Amino acid sequence: RTRSTSAQGERARLPGVAGRRSARRNDAALEVYATTHPEGYVPPPFKPAREIQFMRLIHLPLLGLLLLPAAAQAADQAAASACAAQLSKDGQLLYGKVAPTMTPKTDIKDALTGVARPMVMGGSMSRDNARTAAEAAGECLKFLK
Repeated sequence: RTRSTSAQGERARLPGVAGRRSARRNDAALEVYATTHPEGYVPPPFKPAREIQFMRLIHLPLLGLLLLPAAAQAADQAAASACAAQLSKDGQLLYGKVAPTMTPKTDIKDALTGVARPMVMGGSMSRDNARTAAEAAGECLKFLK
């Protein structure tokens, strides 16, 4: 009985509790808290400033190391795009088809051959143009690897 009256007293002091349903739910939560924490609310332990400063010294460099690959990848993407802008029309066409499929494990020569061969066989590109365009596009695709 003392628990429920203390829970009702807590409910009256809590802001924003309106209606019977939320009041009942809050009463149940306070009763559970009262049975699991007989000493009542205890604030978390105080951390000295030195400990907080030490944690910052550890966490900030780790955060920087985690973000470093993303920044390097963005720089490589920009370099690859700048390189692709210098390519011939055929080179840009090959680069545009191969670049979205690039992963670190992708073999550039196989990827370019897979795209250029059907174009040569279809007659949309000559063999000599395909070779020079693929070699130039391969240099740009190295930035993405």
